[in-house]
Amino acid sequence: MGKIAFELSNDLNELDGLCQRLGQFCKAAGLEDKDRFHINLALDEIFTNIISHGLKDQRKHRIR
Repeated sequence: MGKIAFELSNDLNELDGLCQRLGQFCKAAGLEDKDRFHINLALDEIFTNIISHGLKDQRKHRIR
């Protein structure tokens, strides 16, 4: 299976793009929809927690 990397700005609006790219990756990797759902749920939670709890200064940041 291949690898995928994401680099997003600290903006919750980036979640839509993250979901779309993850969907493309999962389809290319032959993963089932239930697996994509679980991976997306985990990434959504991680990304949201980074923005909500890890970045307190209101500046623009890149998250990898």
